[in-house]
Amino acid sequence: MQEIETSLCYQNKLSLGKDKPYLFDTLLGTRRDHKDLIYNFICHSMNKNKFLTSYNGNPYYGDSSKWLLATDDEIAGEPILYNNVQQANPGCVIPYRIYNQCLYSVVAETSGSRPNFYTEKTGKPLLSKRIFVMFAGQHHLRNLRGFGFKTFDGILDESYDDIKDLETRYQQAWKQVEFLMNQDPVEIYKQADPILEHNRNHLMSTNWKEEMHEKIQNISHSSK
Repeated sequence: MQEIETSLCYQNKLSLGKDKPYLFDTLLGTRRDHKDLIYNFICHSMNKNKFLTSYNGNPYYGDSSKWLLATDDEIAGEPILYNNVQQANPGCVIPYRIYNQCLYSVVAETSGSRPNFYTEKTGKPLLSKRIFVMFAGQHHLRNLRGFGFKTFDGILDESYDDIKDLETRYQQAWKQVEFLMNQDPVEIYKQADPILEHNRNHLMSTNWKEEMHEKIQNISHSSK
């Protein structure tokens, strides 16, 4: 994602305005049990019309299964060209067409239970300087901070990250979604701006391959 964004610079296509038709993007992706919980939260919300949602692969959800085009360059299901020769899955780029319609992100990671399973779903809001509420494994946020990122504790109540039971953790995370629904987004983003700047800069400036190599070496040496 770092290499793709360096080439495409999609952050420059993001709207900085806070007057948007939707409160949250909820790009749930492929159907999974833990994502059903999030979708049910949306369906029972008094503000369900304020969520821009896609949920692929579940026939029970009808129109919500539609694919939302992320960029002006995208053709549904086709890779996006970058560096003139390389191809990227469209799920790995900043979805600026969607983000420009929504204030915040609900992030539903691929796994609802594995705490160290990080994918492009976490990477996109970090790259895009967006406030998000995380629906993932226990300690997903704590471990993200261990990689040098910052989260929104102090702005949001992120104690949900410590809850072991998945359904209870998600219920508490959803309360933070409801909290954001009733806040002034200009003030919320003003508070979060230093965090958001740090996260994008950290993601874009860190040599992740070198970090991974060093960690592997440390594990190898400690096992001897």
